[in-house]
Amino acid sequence: MSDLLKKGDLVRMTEPWAHDPDSITWCYGVFLATREVEFGPLAFVKSEMQDLILCEGRPQLFDHYWHKEKIA
Repeated sequence: MSDLLKKGDLVRMTEPWAHDPDSITWCYGVFLATREVEFGPLAFVKSEMQDLILCEGRPQLFDHYWHKEKIA
């Protein structure tokens, strides 16, 4: 999805297990960039691309498990 987002896009996100539309809690933010993030023990470092989104007053990383959609 990140390839469709541009810096400054307003997005809304939810965790993927919130399937019931009446119980979804949306988180809103502004898309900033996509970053490569490394994780794991030193001997087995892996990396993945995560979206950097300004949310709740601070930049936060959101991985591919989050549902993200552009709203403006």
